[in-house]
Amino acid sequence: MEKRKKILISTVLILIFIISACSVKTEDKYLVKNHLDDVIVKIDDVEYCFGDIGYYITNGEAAVESQALVYNPDDPTEYWNKHTNGIFIRVEARDSVMNNFVKDVILSSEAENQGLSLTDEQKQQCSQSAQTILGQLNNYQKEQAGLTADNIDKALQRACLAQSYIEYKLQNEDSNYTQDDWNLDGVCYKAILENHKVKVITKIWEKPDFGNITIER
Repeated sequence: MEKRKKILISTVLILIFIISACSVKTEDKYLVKNHLDDVIVKIDDVEYCFGDIGYYITNGEAAVESQALVYNPDDPTEYWNKHTNGIFIRVEARDSVMNNFVKDVILSSEAENQGLSLTDEQKQQCSQSAQTILGQLNNYQKEQAGLTADNIDKALQRACLAQSYIEYKLQNEDSNYTQDDWNLDGVCYKAILENHKVKVITKIWEKPDFGNITIER
């Protein structure tokens, strides 16, 4: 009788543990939409959160997903989980999103320091493009990344100003260089990057499951 009682107690404890583990797993899933104000990177002591980078995440995931669907239409996650050139595609895509965001922030800041600004026409084009892009996104993408016309517009203006700075440098100071030299691995951008402080809050930035943030499976 005593033995049966012990077995019953052990079984109940195991079931409780399993149920608890499942509950924790569900609660621990990190959804960006619930953490839009979480700081993910500091650039020159200015903090930026998921709400600032949502457009970049959506773009980055969509670009890789299109390749994944070509690779395996039945199971695109197979492509996301591929390991190539010493890194998983999922991780490479996440790094690319952050790097492009940092680049736009830094170069748009350099543009402002140089006295450059967008024309009214450029601002209007960005605003119109933001509305168009928002209309092309599905509800799941908008909800998960916290996207609005305003923050898409802000992202587009930042990118446009960054490009204006590159064009200014090429035309006025760096005539021996090309647009490629301003890519992420380009000599011109690397030289600028060295003059700025960038600290990615890795423990926060790596929490979401990149490849499944704005893509509904």
